[in-house]
Amino acid sequence: MRAHSVFGLCLLVSLLAAGQASANGRFPRAQRLLEDPRDPRHLILAATYGLLVTANRGASWQYVCEAAYGERELSVDALTALSVEGALLAGIYSGVSRAERDACDFRRTLWRSNREAVPDFALSVSVPGRVLAIMMAIPEEGEPYSQLYRSDDDARTWQPLGERLPRVMRTPLTIDVAPSDAERIYLSGLGVDDVGVLLRSSDGGQSFESLPIPTDSASFEYPYIAAIDEKDPDRLYVRTDFWEYDPETGSASARDALLYSDDAGVSFSELARANGKLFGFAFSPDGSEVLLGYGDPLEAGGSRLTDLDALGIYRAPKGSSAFEKRYAGSVGCLSWTEQGIYVCTHESQTGFSLGLIEQTDFDVARPPELEPLLVLADVVGPIECEACSTGAACPSYWQSTCQGWGREDCDELTSPVCRGEGGAAGLEPIGGAASEPGGGAAVAPRGNSGASGCSCRVVPARSTLAGSVLAGLALLARRRARVRQAR
Repeated sequence: MRAHSVFGLCLLVSLLAAGQASANGRFPRAQRLLEDPRDPRHLILAATYGLLVTANRGASWQYVCEAAYGERELSVDALTALSVEGALLAGIYSGVSRAERDACDFRRTLWRSNREAVPDFALSVSVPGRVLAIMMAIPEEGEPYSQLYRSDDDARTWQPLGERLPRVMRTPLTIDVAPSDAERIYLSGLGVDDVGVLLRSSDGGQSFESLPIPTDSASFEYPYIAAIDEKDPDRLYVRTDFWEYDPETGSASARDALLYSDDAGVSFSELARANGKLFGFAFSPDGSEVLLGYGDPLEAGGSRLTDLDALGIYRAPKGSSAFEKRYAGSVGCLSWTEQGIYVCTHESQTGFSLGLIEQTDFDVARPPELEPLLVLADVVGPIECEACSTGAACPSYWQSTCQGWGREDCDELTSPVCRGEGGAAGLEPIGGAASEPGGGAAVAPRGNSGASGCSCRVVPARSTLAGSVLAGLALLARRRARVRQAR
């Protein structure tokens, strides 16, 4: 067993209150791989330190800092997706950012105030250009609430959808849309007394039914939607984030599970549970099989434990509990495409952070050959961007990030100076915050309204209270569905 810990809320809040903008210091771990369906050589890797992008299937990688798409003062793990138009979407808890052409040009399109967060968003496969997002709000007066937002123009603008979410779901965690039915929407989260709750809609999010998810509320087992069957909207998979506490030893053991429902959430069965963190989930390209990947966060110190023998890749027919271990080793992400199976690994153990299994018929007795696609020592540097773009901030973050990978060739770089009204990262929406909750106005995209591309404004420093609220939401949301893969 290996012990590790998670960063406490008090540390994150103290960093915000101090106004620091430094490297986040977390273990450098790859968490999500996107393969561009239009060009399989174009890969985007989301990690604890930001994004890495390659246009040549890993021959060279460039670094995209968190400040390019998120908050300069808040280290977050981006939930990324490629839209039908090829735009790169990054959800960073305080909102959704959109890059039209490349990772240099992010614009925040969903963001209203420092007292709100967006824990998850989902693309609608059957309605091109449609994206749904959860907005959580903690107003200065009144009770906290959550509201769905919908975009029908590829995440450029957003409108509130339906009424506020039922109060039975106190903390929404994930949202997903059935690939075969855009009207079928599921949300998972926690209810009163931290019980697992599933919200199900059959009318596109206008109304919801509430159903229980069988999680251990006494031990804070968090439910996240892993996937919905490609052909049947009634079949869905929920993975759990669970640390089983032992009061005698004062330690907690990872016990993540995969739950399955074939009746639209009315009942669930447990298909798998192991002493590791369920970081990987992937369907086979034909939808007939499921892969699970159990890993170890490898966060230093503490008393949280995983079982090294339980870590690895497990394989089973979809809907089945007959999982067989096919690969031994810690797994941080899985993605299965026509090119093969992408696997995020611990570089300290394998010598690389991302590998590809091209021959997908493998088992433990005949370990697969992983083609290394990413070694952090080979990342060439920060992405090269124009001075007034959001990605122009990344040279200033390069040295600390590079050193966090254990490299000694980390040059100190300076970001180019934007000669317009201000740098582009961390900007507010055009015209300031959008309308009050429940209003009909779309949230306007931030960004370049002038011909020079530099007509942008810098957001004033967050207040300690607002920063603390956002930090708390971010820490909770960080536990969300890192296992969800592009489908």
